[in-house]
Amino acid sequence: MNIIGLSDVNNLHHDNSAALVQDGKLIFAASEERFTRRKHDPSFPLNALNACLDYAGLSINDIDYFAVGWPKTTFYPYLFTRKAGDVPGAVFSLLKSNPLAFVKHSLWSLGDKLIGRQFQNKLEVLGVDLGKVEYISHHLAHAASAYRLSGFDECLTVIGDTFGPDKDGTLISGGAYLCQHGEIERIAPIPAYASVGSFYTAVTVALGFSFGDGEGKTMGLAAYGDPDICYDEMWEIAPHFENGEWVASPAWLDFALALNRELFMSTPAGKKLTSMIARYSDKDVAAAVQRILENLMISYVSYLSEDVKLSKLALAGGLFLNIKTNGRLAMELPQFDDIFIHPHAGDGGTSVGAALELYYQKTKEWEPVQMRSAALGREYSDEEIEQALAKFSDEIIYERVDDISRVTGERVADGKVVGWFQGRAEWGPRALGSRSVVADPRKLETKERINNRMKRRDWFMPFAPSTLEDKAWEYFSGCGSSPFMLLGFDVPDDKVELIPAAIHIDGTARPQTVAEDVNPLYYNMIARFHELTGIPLVLNTSFNRHGLPLVETPQDAIEHLTWGCVDELAIGSFIAQRREER
Repeated sequence: MNIIGLSDVNNLHHDNSAALVQDGKLIFAASEERFTRRKHDPSFPLNALNACLDYAGLSINDIDYFAVGWPKTTFYPYLFTRKAGDVPGAVFSLLKSNPLAFVKHSLWSLGDKLIGRQFQNKLEVLGVDLGKVEYISHHLAHAASAYRLSGFDECLTVIGDTFGPDKDGTLISGGAYLCQHGEIERIAPIPAYASVGSFYTAVTVALGFSFGDGEGKTMGLAAYGDPDICYDEMWEIAPHFENGEWVASPAWLDFALALNRELFMSTPAGKKLTSMIARYSDKDVAAAVQRILENLMISYVSYLSEDVKLSKLALAGGLFLNIKTNGRLAMELPQFDDIFIHPHAGDGGTSVGAALELYYQKTKEWEPVQMRSAALGREYSDEEIEQALAKFSDEIIYERVDDISRVTGERVADGKVVGWFQGRAEWGPRALGSRSVVADPRKLETKERINNRMKRRDWFMPFAPSTLEDKAWEYFSGCGSSPFMLLGFDVPDDKVELIPAAIHIDGTARPQTVAEDVNPLYYNMIARFHELTGIPLVLNTSFNRHGLPLVETPQDAIEHLTWGCVDELAIGSFIAQRREER
């Protein structure tokens, strides 16, 4: 049975993606942004869909079902209950605070979202029989993406994001699911009015970062602040979890408007956050919201575990891209002896979850499968790579080498910053040894050079290490296997001075552990660096200029070399340099 999963079949969603599941096995997955070069591309994922078909040698007529992780609706009513607070009063407050912005934004939403862009299934244009199309609840797709790739037969699965539509269109912001023997049962939704994700994103917007992309910057900045300085004042506008129930933030409706920065900053919550940033600092505000996020999730998951007596935990939803929160969950909840986090935890990952869930619903076939690698995208042959290199012969020189891992490890040990383009592209936002930039972690100036000259990103953003899995415990306290770079760990004091470029200001790091049987090329490259330096890890950051998605094609990678984003390029069996570097 061939099933194509899609995060959306319209243009109303962000991070659109496609995945192929054959007879219950995940075969291929890719985000549309990789092909269009538009970060978080909301467009119907035609390029990603075609890539799925090309990889498997299928035509669109060979697909038995299309599973969509977004409901067939254009109107999403909020869950208006007494617990949500005074909704009419909140709307009046918004109107009063900035009537022009409120009316303009409301008319735009009504005209563009509800009238101008009514639901249109783009598959129909491709000639697909719409009887093959089935819709999976958004958060159920999230839950399936985590549970069905965790390797667990039984687990508690927790989903957290800003908000998304339930099967009836009602907005929720995640929830808890009991997963046993293939069945997924939701046991507790998180209402939209208590969305921790919306709260965190709203503060992110107030800090001047972008909605849906800047949350990682808030987390990075938080390490430079003191969370206690304004924690109590931030807590006044945060959602709460008390006595087993979610309590609405008094500013929840304000937070829901953070997609439109102009409107949000004119709301009472936006003004309050502006005042807090001015009276304290952006670092302290970021630290406070980060600590609240962590504490709320610890409280929520801990409470759930009292009733759900299971030892495994699976996580998905954009909130769980926050590695500091994930690290605390792993270290502070001993009732769980194993945690799995889907590598594409945000909404893009729902294409995978929708396809896997529909397969189970159709067949009831179940066997736990553990996802060990995120290399699910397209691979390029040496012939294709050399053709691309030849097109840039006026700007670069290149040579074929017998052992690309050995040569690259030596170049990194010599201080070179190398673009690493090997094998199948990674699934998700993290570079995991297929489309990575690698460098020497021993020199702090390496981090500064990449940030300032090559990546052109904010000074406070950390880099992560890729480490030999069997050596990870020596450098990262409590670290065993962490293949998707989604857990933060403390670095022992005696190791901090050895790898300063790979450690954040708070003494933590988010390592990717590399197993030889999963990614032998990358493992052997790190192993060669280890032989030469005694350090079993390299600095790893995503292979992209700031503001662009990860590189997808050989041409993308070569262009980054010509732009000066890396010193050298290890691509397939070739090492390439800019001509002026020789």
